[in-house]
Amino acid sequence: MTVRQKLLYTYPQYVPSFDVDDTKKCRHAPERIDRYRTDRRSTTLYIQEDLRLWALVHNDYGQLGDGTTEDRYESVYVMNDVVDVSISRNHALILRADNTLWSVGRNNHGQLGDGTKVSSSIPIHIMDDIVGIDAGQTHSLALDSQGKLWGFGKMVIDSVPSDSYSSILQPFPILDNVAAFSGGDNFSLAVKHDGSLWVLGENRHGQLGLENPEFITAFTRVEVQIPDFPDSTTTPDAPDQL
Repeated sequence: MTVRQKLLYTYPQYVPSFDVDDTKKCRHAPERIDRYRTDRRSTTLYIQEDLRLWALVHNDYGQLGDGTTEDRYESVYVMNDVVDVSISRNHALILRADNTLWSVGRNNHGQLGDGTKVSSSIPIHIMDDIVGIDAGQTHSLALDSQGKLWGFGKMVIDSVPSDSYSSILQPFPILDNVAAFSGGDNFSLAVKHDGSLWVLGENRHGQLGLENPEFITAFTRVEVQIPDFPDSTTTPDAPDQL
């Protein structure tokens, strides 16, 4: 698996809410930073070159993963050997170098995938053999090494068991042969290795690329072909996020 390191960069002269390293100088090229302040609406997780995960700012559901629900305005260490991280408004997914999936934060719809609706301020081990992750608004997506896409949290999918609040509390396989994927606000997108685009979930604003209906409860193919995509016989080093 290819290690995809995510570093935090900013242009403070173009992002007024940032006040980087307590200086006022303008920067005309990206500069890696380990400490900064931003507004209270933000939650930030970032990975350093040594694969250590750090977090700061908004933490009302423990989504920073530091064992508290206190907002942090200086970076706090979360865990090591992290190769990818995805965060939604109130929960985060963490992928480690050993292909294990961890989750942290709000869990009102089971989006942490641990079988409960109890939020956690400490990362929880959820799955093994995972190569890609994406956190939707109130649901989570994870891709395993065989190209199988797993979903959990608030999702309405035919034949997938959920509670009365449309919550899937543990990872459940939802689509095969997936190469790229993305989770949004109550909807999901996936591209298979043959370049076909598949969609699921809310469609009131046409976000699935379909005229009707307003809600899709089974993955449905959209009549569009994604060009230059590897075919189903090719296994990429790491999946792409849409």
